[in-house]
Amino acid sequence: MKWDDSFSVGVQEIDSQHKKLVEMLGSLISEMKKGQGRIVIGKTIEEMMNYAKVHFATEEKYMTLYNYPNSTSHKKEHEKFIESAKNFYENYMKGNLTAVELMNFLRNWLLEHILDSDKNLGKFVCEVSLCKQ
Repeated sequence: MKWDDSFSVGVQEIDSQHKKLVEMLGSLISEMKKGQGRIVIGKTIEEMMNYAKVHFATEEKYMTLYNYPNSTSHKKEHEKFIESAKNFYENYMKGNLTAVELMNFLRNWLLEHILDSDKNLGKFVCEVSLCKQ
């Protein structure tokens, strides 16, 4: 999977971090095609956890800075992602996680959260801060 401008939320800092998620997903898919998906699951989950810490703090900074009206529900989505990442790690440690399950989770997060919730956040930030769309 590669970055597509349709994923852009209009806020450069957030888009840069989203590109990292797209890269993670693309790397996982590439390794799966080589038959190496199982080998990179742990690394991908670790990257997911690091992504969550940094990225969610960035988004929440914008929510606070611009008094985003949907911040409560958006933060709940972040909490759900973190909980899912922990569950993926636990399942990985037990040997109960496939690369396909992880790929589907990341792809769904990209399509559902970024293209909906984050787009709404980006639109709001750009309206109040006059950033370039």
